[in-house]
Parts: sequence; C-alpha cells; structure tokens
Amino acid sequence: MDFFCQACDFVIDVEMIAELDGGKCPNCGKLEGFGTVPKHSMPNSANAQVLNDSDFLERDNF
Repeated sequence: MDFFCQACDFVIDVEMIAELDGGKCPNCGKLEGFGTVPKHSMPNSANAQVLNDSDFLERDNF
C-alpha cells in the first residue's frame, strides 16, 4: 500500500512510513500527514482534515 504526502503528494510505502524522521515527509520535510489518496485527486481537498498520530493520542477514549 502506498501513502501520499498531503503537502507535496510524494509517494511512500508502508516500510518508509515506519522510518520517517518525526513524521516528516522525506521529500518536502513538512508534517501535514499522509493519506491513501493523493491530495490533488480529492475533489474537496481544501476542506479535508488530515489526522496525524498526535490527534489520536490527545483524545480521551473513556
């Protein structure tokens, strides 16, 4: 499975995700997250919310 940087659409695979430096894109260095669909192919990408690991860690699941 491939993932796409939400800032620059750089493609990385699952193995590369595990090796990211602090979650930064290896191509552009941004922390905008990764999706399974390229940002440019989503019709409403301007309104999309990208969730990162920190979003899930900060939630209370009680």
